[in-house]
Amino acid sequence: MKLLPTKRQWKEWTLPSRISYIGFVLGILSLGFSLAFYYWPQTPDTTSDQPQLSVLFTAKPYLRYSTPPGSGIELSYEICVRNSGRHPAKNLRYLKGTQTLQTGPDISITVDSLPSLRAPDRLAASDHYCQILQMRNPALSTEQIGRFIERYNSGDAAIVLELEIRYSDAFTKKQYFFEERNKIKKDRVDIL
Repeated sequence: MKLLPTKRQWKEWTLPSRISYIGFVLGILSLGFSLAFYYWPQTPDTTSDQPQLSVLFTAKPYLRYSTPPGSGIELSYEICVRNSGRHPAKNLRYLKGTQTLQTGPDISITVDSLPSLRAPDRLAASDHYCQILQMRNPALSTEQIGRFIERYNSGDAAIVLELEIRYSDAFTKKQYFFEERNKIKKDRVDIL
């Protein structure tokens, strides 16, 4: 018995017989391709192994303020950097860490906070570290503090944080970096 019909046999077959034969051939080919791709050696996904750093913010209120007696106003918020990759990250270093205070559309003050930012030397897979970042202005009058608190309560006060962190994979020694720009308000954090 032959698997391929002759021209004469093909002409004698009815249309449903021809369609059935074509379906059978396609089914055999599909099964062959499925088995080949199932057992074919696949290249491993190396991006899931490398360290993957991301920034998280802790619970509300995200942006907090305090008015210590005689020292103006102090703003603070907590960031956490997490490694969601499988390899540990090492040699973490902040290349950029800038905070810009925005109180409404008309006033913004930029502060370079890089000297105060320190990262651990090594961050294991699925681990994180947290830091409290602050911005102070000890020279505000009581009236200025009152106006700021009004803007804070209405949601018009925010800090724009620009971060750039360089790190390397502890196993492969490849260098990576990520940068993020976030707008931190009292009730939410926007990614810019």
